Amino acid sequence: MITDLIIQTLVLPIIFSFSMVMTIKPSGWLRIFLFLLFFTLTLFWVRGFPSLTFSEPLDWIPYFILVIAFSTLNKSSIIRIASCTSIFFVSLVIYSWPILENSNALIVFLEIGLFAFILLSISSRQVSLNHPALVICITATGLALVTLMSGSALLAQLAGIIAALLGGFVLYEFRPFKAKLKTSPQLDANEQLFFSSLVLSLIFISRIYTEIPLLACITLALSLLLGFLVPLKTSFLISLILSGSAVIYVSLTKIG
Repeated sequence: MITDLIIQTLVLPIIFSFSMVMTIKPSGWLRIFLFLLFFTLTLFWVRGFPSLTFSEPLDWIPYFILVIAFSTLNKSSIIRIASCTSIFFVSLVIYSWPILENSNALIVFLEIGLFAFILLSISSRQVSLNHPALVICITATGLALVTLMSGSALLAQLAGIIAALLGGFVLYEFRPFKAKLKTSPQLDANEQLFFSSLVLSLIFISRIYTEIPLLACITLALSLLLGFLVPLKTSFLISLILSGSAVIYVSLTKIG
């Protein structure tokens, strides 16, 4: 079981990541399709084929990320941003639907609106980012640690898969000779939007179903947002500080 866990979460995603960096050029759709295919197949391997009754929020993820992946390919930036944000908002409503009857619906919808606004801000930003893969990877790693401490090994594993899936891109963002590669090691805007929506979805699901403190979830979401929006070459350090703060905060609540 431990061997399967290591293969699923680290070995295969990292191998796939380096293969993508070295061989696949950004084409507007091919890399997103391959990312989508790999993550979906790994999700099926980890937890089985999703139930057609959609009794759990994770049952919806393969379908929503498929729709979001296609919506990121629209040539019009306005349509792309609007469609992705709208689909993301609807997906969060559906993820939280089973608990709305027993929760304060207003608070849940405010949280949904906050997460949708964060994705909208990321997708509509005008700042060119030097290390987009690293920012997403840091946030996904922080989420993996937080969910693991909160008792959800499955969500921790999925977040870990995302982080490992970006490993090759993270390494080549720091390579001084990356310009000599025939492929582009940089995630393009569509890929950044795809992974951001996926990470934010997992943060929201973790908040709703594992009772991670709201402050920790907002800190993780801000780790992603500020890592993208702050116009500094070292903006990833902001992500690292915020993600680390979320991990420390959750660990202290567990100790207390």
